[in-house]
Amino acid sequence: MTSSTGFSLWLQPTGQAHNRLANIIKELSKQYHTPVFEPHVTLLGGLIGNQETLAARTVQLAKSAQPNIVILTTVDYLDEYFRCLFAVVEKTDWLTNLNAKARKLFHCEDAPEFMPHLSLMYGNFSPTTKQRIIVELGSTLDTRFQVASVQLWSTNGAPQEWYQVQEFSLEQFH
Repeated sequence: MTSSTGFSLWLQPTGQAHNRLANIIKELSKQYHTPVFEPHVTLLGGLIGNQETLAARTVQLAKSAQPNIVILTTVDYLDEYFRCLFAVVEKTDWLTNLNAKARKLFHCEDAPEFMPHLSLMYGNFSPTTKQRIIVELGSTLDTRFQVASVQLWSTNGAPQEWYQVQEFSLEQFH
């Protein structure tokens, strides 16, 4: 599967962390001919519905949370297009609670188990290729970044077609 449907809630790095991760994604894309995409942690994906309704629910979510830190740990891979190669995100109470609130607000309690990660490459590659990339990158990214907003993204179609619908600051409500 090389495309997706609906909308997603993203947590995006900013500043130096964003630049570093965006550069890794771009370099891997160049080297392996894969899509370029914005670095992000998907808080909840596959949301279907009216954009205005989804935006209103995202405001409610933003009002319920305070800014916090996201911590990237090891680099890993799965045999899945969108989780081809990724940085594992430490599953903190803040992140777990934010995901639980989002599931409730968006009526997605049955969504697949939350596995926080930041994808570095989309594609279909052999485990050998992915292991080689991990050796080249290093097995840990040891990166952390402040999350001060939640973004609603349209994730219909291929990654190059995705776009940010709206950004909701966590700070404006606290």
